[in-house]
Formats: sequence, C-alpha cells, structure tokens
Amino acid sequence: MSRNFDLLHLAREDNDSYQRLPSHQMTLWSRDTLHPAHLVGAENQAGESDLLTVVRVFRRRWRTAAWFAGIIMTVTVLVTLLMTPLYAPDVRIEIGPPGSEAFSINHDDLAASDNDYVETQVLNLLSEQLAITTIRELQLDQKPEFIATRHLLPLGWLRPRRRDDTANQNRDELRLTPQESRALEFFKRQLEVRRLGNSRIVGVSFASKDPHLAAQVANTLALNFVNQYYRSRHEAIVQSYQWIERQLDDIRQKMEASNQALVRFQRSSGITDLDEQQNTFTQRVAELNRQLTQAEMERVQYESFLSKAGLGEEDALPQVEDNQVVLALKQKVAQAQADLSQGLAIYGPNHIKAKQLQSQFNDLNASLLAEKQKIVEALKTNAIAAENRQLEVGHRLDAMRKDLNKLAASNVLKKEAATNSDVYNKLYTSVKEASIAAASKSSNIQIVSKARVLETPTSPNALLNLAIGIFVGIVGGVVLAFANEGLDRTIHTPEEVKRFTGQSPMSIVPLLHSIEPKRFGWYKAISLFPGKVLPAQNRDMVFVVASPWSPQAEAVRSLKSSILLASAEQSSLVILVVSSTAGEGKTLLSVNLASALAEQAETCLLDVDIRRPRAASTLGLLPANGLKDVLEQIVPLEQALIKVPHVPGLAVLPPRAADEKVVEIANSPAMGGIIAALRQKFRFVVVDCPPIISYPEGRVLSKWVDSVILVGRCGTTTREALIRSVEILAEVQAPVLGVVLNGADLSAPEYSYYQYSS
Repeated sequence: MSRNFDLLHLAREDNDSYQRLPSHQMTLWSRDTLHPAHLVGAENQAGESDLLTVVRVFRRRWRTAAWFAGIIMTVTVLVTLLMTPLYAPDVRIEIGPPGSEAFSINHDDLAASDNDYVETQVLNLLSEQLAITTIRELQLDQKPEFIATRHLLPLGWLRPRRRDDTANQNRDELRLTPQESRALEFFKRQLEVRRLGNSRIVGVSFASKDPHLAAQVANTLALNFVNQYYRSRHEAIVQSYQWIERQLDDIRQKMEASNQALVRFQRSSGITDLDEQQNTFTQRVAELNRQLTQAEMERVQYESFLSKAGLGEEDALPQVEDNQVVLALKQKVAQAQADLSQGLAIYGPNHIKAKQLQSQFNDLNASLLAEKQKIVEALKTNAIAAENRQLEVGHRLDAMRKDLNKLAASNVLKKEAATNSDVYNKLYTSVKEASIAAASKSSNIQIVSKARVLETPTSPNALLNLAIGIFVGIVGGVVLAFANEGLDRTIHTPEEVKRFTGQSPMSIVPLLHSIEPKRFGWYKAISLFPGKVLPAQNRDMVFVVASPWSPQAEAVRSLKSSILLASAEQSSLVILVVSSTAGEGKTLLSVNLASALAEQAETCLLDVDIRRPRAASTLGLLPANGLKDVLEQIVPLEQALIKVPHVPGLAVLPPRAADEKVVEIANSPAMGGIIAALRQKFRFVVVDCPPIISYPEGRVLSKWVDSVILVGRCGTTTREALIRSVEILAEVQAPVLGVVLNGADLSAPEYSYYQYSS
C-alpha cells in the first residue's frame, strides 16, 4: 500500500475541527486572537533543545555549508596551484662572543652581552650595504625577477622621480641605479634572517623562483657578511699594530740609554755585582720601580686609545665596543634610522611625523656621540693620571737616588734598565700578537652550513594551505548556515504555519518533481505564473487529471475531503483561494482543486485575477470572452463560460480575453449577482483571487463566498506576509476554512515523517 495515505491522514488529523462545522460556522479569525505581537511572541517559545536546534539547522542548511566549503576548498586549491613555487634554502651562521678568536688582542674582561651582540649582528645581516654588495657581486640588477615592476602602470606617475644631480654628487656618497633600487627592494622582501632560539646560530634564507639562484644568493650574502666583519676587524688590528710599533721605537731608545748608563756607572765605580739579599730600602725601591712600570704601561696604553680617538675611530676602542650603553644606543639609532627611512618614504620630509622621527633620530645620535665622548674623556683623565703617577714615582725615585751611594746608584741604574727592558718586551709581545692576528683569518663568526640547491619548493605549502582551507571552509560554512537560518524569514514547515496562524495546514502540497526536473542534483522550482500562453503539453500541470495517484493529487484530494466535510449540508459552495503575494501557487492549486471537485459535481473555476489571468492558460484554453464582458453585459454568462475538454464537469470563467486591457471588477455592482448565478448553476465555485495584500479583490469577494483558503508556499511566503494576510482576513471577518502549505519539498529533513513511496 502506498504511503500517500499517510499524508492524507496527517493532514486530516489537523482538520478535525472542520469536520462537523456547517458552512455558516466556519472559523473566523479575529484581530484579538491573531495579533502580530502574539504571533511573534510564539516564535520565541522554546519548543526544542539547543542540540535539536543545531541539528535542525544543519539538516536544513547543509547544502549551503557544503557549497561554501567546496568553494573555499576550490579557491584554496586553485590559488595553491597558481602560486609561483619559491625556493628558500637556509644558511647557518655561528656568531661567537667577541674575543673568542684563535688569535685575539682583546683581553678586556668587559665583554658585551652575548645576547645583545648576536642581535646586533642579526641587524647587520639585514643592512642595505651588505645587500647592495651582494647585488653588485652577483649582478642581480640584471635579473628580470629582481627588476620587475611591482606597481600598476596607471599609477606609475605617483612614484617619486629620481633627480639627476650627478654634478653635486660626493665621492663618498652611495648612489644606486634605478635597476639596483628595484633589485634592492625585491632583495629585502625575499630575505629572511632569524635567530634560532636562544642559541648563537643565525639562519639566513632567500626566496627565489630559481633554486640555484636562491642558494647562490644566500651563500654569497653569508660569505660577504663574514668577510666584511673580518675586514673591519683586520683594519682595526693593523691600525693598532702601526701605533704600537711607533711606541716601541721610543721604548727601545730608552732601554738602550738606561743600559748604557748602567754600563758607564759600573765602569766608573768599578762595581760589577750587587749583594742579592734584600732590605727595606731595596724593597721600597723595587716597589717604586713596579709602580713606575705600571704607570708607564698604563700611560702608553691610554695614549694608544687616545690616538685612535684622535683619528675619529672611537668605535674601534674596546671601551666603546663593549660598553652596554653604547650598544643599546646603537641599536636604538639603527631602529630610529629604519623608522625614519620608512617615514620619509611614506610621509615625505616635510610631514610632521617625518620631522618627529628625524628629531628622535638626532637625539639618539647625539646621545650616542655624547656617550662616546664620555668614554674618550675618561680615557684622557686616566692617561693624565697615569702620566702624573709616572712623574710622581719618577720624582720619588730621583729623590731616593740622591741618597744612594754608588752601590745604590748602580742598583737603581740596573732596575731602570730592567724596567725599560720589561716594557719593551711587553710592547714587543703585543706587536707580535697584532701581526699574527692580522695575518691570520680567525674570526668569531663562521658559516656552519651552506645553503644547498633544494629539489622541492618551500612555498606554497600545499598541506598547510589545504588544512587552512578545510578549517576556513568548515567554520565559514557553519557560520553561513546559521546566518542564513537567522536571516531567512520565510515559512518552511507546518509547525511554522501553526506558530504564525494558530492553525495547522489543511493540506501540504509537495513540489512538482515530475515536472520540475533535477539540475545538477537540485530540484528547480517551477514558475506558477507562465509569462505567455502555454502550449498544450503544459496541461500536465493539472496533476489531478494527468497523475491522479501522485503525492500532489493526493494532497489536493485531502483538501477536497476537508472542504466536503465542512460543507456537507450546503447545496452549493463558493470557495475563495487567496495568497499573500504572487508566486505562491494559488492558481495551480485553484485549477487542481477545481478539477478534483469536478469529479464530485459540476464545478466552475472563476478567475478574478484580471491583471495576470493564468487559470485558462494553465488548462490550455484561449478565451475569447470573460468576466469583464459579463459585467459590462456585452455577452451573457453562459457564453463566457468555457468547458474544459479533458476535465469533465469543469467550466472556466476567465477574467477577460487575452488581448483586452485591464479594468476594475472588484467593486462592480453586478459581481454579487454573477456569483449568485454561478451558485445556481454549479455545485462548487472555486474563485482564483489576486494576492490579498496588494490587491482589493480578496477583501471585497470574501463577503460573497462561503469559505476562504489561504495559500502559502515553502521558502517563498514570509512570516510577515502570512501574518499580514491573516490580519486582513480578520479585519473583513472572512470565513477562513484554513491554510494550505504549497511547494513542500518532501525530501527535506523537516518532512522526514511525510515520506512518500513510489
């Protein structure tokens, strides 16, 4: 047995209240019982749990979520496939603490913080000077990838023009060609320098379409960085070596002079040796000589530092290189210079933001110079103090020499010669260390591993992009599904009809799947108002006749049964079929309801929709006269009626001929007489009325009919339109028989309990 009768049974259960009511006791909707506030308040009643609500939304909107996720996934795959593969090999550089070289002349205990030192070298790796050196060495400004224009051609005039002032160019200024400038911009975008955790290892990578070029650029940049650091260190060592060598000549002369004086004194006094036993006097002399040696070494060292400062090489001083304040200020100056360059590029030199950045940079630079000057002044003070100590100790030694006898004088000369020899040996050792350090290529910065030519690109990361696409698609689909559910104001289920009207639908008419073919797996909704006169094959739209056992025909018969039960005691019955707005299927329902009633008795289908007459064309008829002609008494009523050939017992009264103009018929005085005449002639009269919200016919005709059927369509009729239609019918006290829910998709989750079998 077909389960089509299940639908009839469910629909009839909701219509038990109509079964025993005569026509004069038909349900009347009042403004008190159907107030919009009451209906809207019913919407907020919690009839189901949150979990069931979520399940219901997903079952209804899963196609929307699936489409969105599919689109996102498709876009992700296409973008991933269309992205240019980039290769970014990695170079590892180890940056050791300063003074960790194999040969180093820096034995100062005041070393810079290891963390700050590594961060400073990371900034040096990002310097433009190093990038320009690499670009020029590899001639990257000749590579199309580096000099390709990165801006839209119509906006090219917005770029700042290069001013040709070659005549005023300083020899020390660094100027770039336009190709080098574009290559530098591209180079900085593709270069990545990162410190690996808290270690002293720094990773350098460069992204390019060519894996060989990417590896070559990364290796060359790392090698240039190491060589640049080595050159700067080598130059500082050479300068120190040259100065110490000049000082060594002076000390050598003093040492030779003291030795000659000692020899002359020994010859004149005849003393060749001294007693090795020590006494208080000799201890004091030894201490003074030690102080003199220390003071003279400190003076020489501080004079060495001051000579560098005098040459403008304060940065080469160990006290400057290892000073924490100077290092911090250098980093701030570098950051301020980068911000200033960016600000000048964005705002221009006259913008207040650029001036603020310039002022900040000047203040930091002045602070840095002041800090360096403090260090130089401290060195000067120390040098003066060392020289004063040397003079003081010398004077004291001279005073003691006057009290010495010849033995003591010989001892003093011997000590002086030893002191000069000791100073000479120390300086000579420093010269040798400097020469060895200058000749060696030892450095605290070295390349741990070079970049290799990668076989596979590092970007795009297909798996990562796919994971992101899946996540965005799922989350976005869920959000879109709930957004659509929240914004959808149309009715879809019988429960919603009952919520907004207070009554369950009299009948549920399914979608016409038999004449609504699938398109890519989706049912295409059919237009219930054809734009022109339909050909004969569209008579299949009268499914009560064409497919009498279809779910649609069963639903109309259910409606017919409800009407017959409600009007069992009446000899004739006039039924008004109205809808809220156009496109809700009232004409198709009227045609099929009239065809079903024609099986019971003589039935007339009265089409009063004079603006868009569709009943006759749906039945395949082409009227020559109509209701307009009867109202104007041009033709009699019998002549205007058209018998439907393929539906016995059914006659149609169209509103007008197909080519006639639209006139008003709602308020015609003869309209009541025509309906009375049709009562006498037919057992059933089905009136197809225009939408009740926009047009007056439904309100006027409701006083001459026995029953009113309100048609709503799933996914088309809005809640507000349904509520407004109910209000209008309540205002005119129309004898409402009930509501018919049209266009229900029984394959939807909401109708899982309304399933039909074939």
